[in-house]
This record gives sequence, structure tokens and C-alpha cells, in this order.
Amino acid sequence: PVVAVGISFWVGFVVAFVMQKFITFSNDNKQKRVVMRQMFLYSVLVTINYLFTLFMVGSLGSKMSVFYVRTGVIAVVAAWNFFAYRLIFSNANESKVNASAS
Repeated sequence: PVVAVGISFWVGFVVAFVMQKFITFSNDNKQKRVVMRQMFLYSVLVTINYLFTLFMVGSLGSKMSVFYVRTGVIAVVAAWNFFAYRLIFSNANESKVNASAS
């Protein structure tokens, strides 16, 4: 079961990244420098989301239902992810990366 959970996490991580980049934000830039930057920022965001979730469940889980805590956390994370994803995958940010490479 542990191996399956690990594999499913990483497959989901890669699939979500690809879908956000190419489908949701229609970002077709495949330059290595741009994709690596986006993957790094996406990874940082996933880490922040994970740590925030652990912190909130750890802080509030003993005071109220974990179901309600997780529901609240999902709402907050979804809201800030919307704005963060727009920054990560926007074409304007790509021009900054390309300009710094020149």
C-alpha cells in the first residue's frame, strides 16, 4: 500500500502539472528553462499547501472535526492556488525568464 500511495502521488503531481500548464492555462511553451522554472514554482506551491494542511489539521484537529478543518483548508488552498497558478503559468512570466537568459 505504501508504494502504491507514493506512485499515485507522483503520477498525480505530474498529471496535474501538465494539465494546469497545457489545458487550463493554454501555455504551450516547452523551452527547458521555462518548464523547469514552472515545475520548481509548482513544487514549492505543493510543498506550501502540504505544510499548511498539516499545520491546520494539527492545530485545529483536536478542537473541531478534522472533516471541517480539511474542508476549510481545501477552500483556502483552492483560492490561493488559483492566483498562484495564474502567476506560475502566465506567458508574461515566461518573457521575464527568457529576458534573463539573454
